[in-house]
Amino acid sequence: TNSGYIVGYALTTPNSNGIIQVLVEPGYYSPTGSTSLQGNNATFSSLNVSGPTTLSSLSVSGSETVSQNLNVGGEIFANSESILNSLNVSGSASFIGLQISSNGHLITSGNMPKVSALPASGGSSKVSITGNDISGTVTITTGTTPTAGDLVKITFANAYGATPRVLLTPDNSSSATIESYNDLKSTTSFDIASLKIPKASTTYQFDYYIVQ
Repeated sequence: TNSGYIVGYALTTPNSNGIIQVLVEPGYYSPTGSTSLQGNNATFSSLNVSGPTTLSSLSVSGSETVSQNLNVGGEIFANSESILNSLNVSGSASFIGLQISSNGHLITSGNMPKVSALPASGGSSKVSITGNDISGTVTITTGTTPTAGDLVKITFANAYGATPRVLLTPDNSSSATIESYNDLKSTTSFDIASLKIPKASTTYQFDYYIVQ
């Protein structure tokens, strides 16, 4: 699959003794993309496929565009993908910020959003966040005299192209009692708010999952 000097071209596949017939023709060989596709673990800087393609392993360092179906029996790793029809992966697939593992797990990654306390969380409240723009956990420890309303603001590390959907779940029993909800959604942030007044000096924890 790489350019270099050769002694000839194989005419047959190896027999049981590992012997092949060769057309002896010394020279310099520079494979085309179509020739490289016939090798194992082919690696390309850019790949464009206009028809159905089945690969056992594919590694593309640049961008790839597939206008039909792409079927991968092993793993696919890509920095930029454009699949115009469908993508079928029987192994595992890794994309920037998202990994779908072969055992059915959806694993997210990326930069951590910012979280900031809002007045309803009370004086001297403490807030923290773990996770990324897709999923994570927000922890709020209320301060003195909290009130009902917007407790914290989560600001995305990278803005969404349109206002996303935010799924918010209470992650401890205290959080379930204040009837929480997400508020003021935008492409850049959302708030966690409560209908009931939280208790002072109490920890409230929420899981979030965000999709556009």
